[in-house]
Amino acid sequence: RQTFYNLSFFNPLRYIYFIESILVKRLENKIFLNFDKIILFSKDEINKIDKSFKKKIVLIKVSVNKIKKKFKFSKNNSRLIFIGNLKYLPNLLAVKNFIKKILPQLREKLPDVKLDLIGDINFFDKYFLAKYDKVRCFGLQKNLDKFIKGSFCGLANLSIATGIQGKVLTYMSYGLPVICSKKVALNFNNYVISYNSENDLLKKINILKNNKKLSSQVSKKSLKFINNYSWNKVSQSYLKIIKN
Repeated sequence: RQTFYNLSFFNPLRYIYFIESILVKRLENKIFLNFDKIILFSKDEINKIDKSFKKKIVLIKVSVNKIKKKFKFSKNNSRLIFIGNLKYLPNLLAVKNFIKKILPQLREKLPDVKLDLIGDINFFDKYFLAKYDKVRCFGLQKNLDKFIKGSFCGLANLSIATGIQGKVLTYMSYGLPVICSKKVALNFNNYVISYNSENDLLKKINILKNNKKLSSQVSKKSLKFINNYSWNKVSQSYLKIIKN
């Protein structure tokens, strides 16, 4: 439904997403009625569930396999990175908005800044996005270590967002500071940097790029937060359900 509201009246996808939202809601209701336990990953989602189903809900954290602690602050770090499936419309819209509205203004203060896009992307979007100056599309990548080196920030600037955003957990697992939209930040408390407007986003990227103290603080908070999402800890929650 969020995607429906964010697309133009003239975009035929808008109406497909509206129909899909009705079908998804119908399926969710069937699941809530027919299953004894429902696993959700987001506190925000649980708050939206009908009270009659609350006893069935189990909150379990999303897990990460490895915590690598690869981020190191340097004023020479010039990469912003966005990790995510760019065939998924909310990710693509977030990237396009950043490239067209934020990046040109950001370059006025940070002329060396580059935006690296990492994730599955179709040929045409890759071709058109890569035409923008200092925007690079790398597609799917198994090893992210080389991208973290030289980066100063992970982006999660989505205006359409539900649940826990896996990209944020990925950034955190490397100790990379994260800047999120308010919708994405809901599940991460003060462990990420959130922004209120485009001007606020520009200001906070600029500060994070040059302020070692802030960058280091956010990095340490990320690593502290992500330790609770290790697979060893999360697996115990699944075992409790099975045993019961």
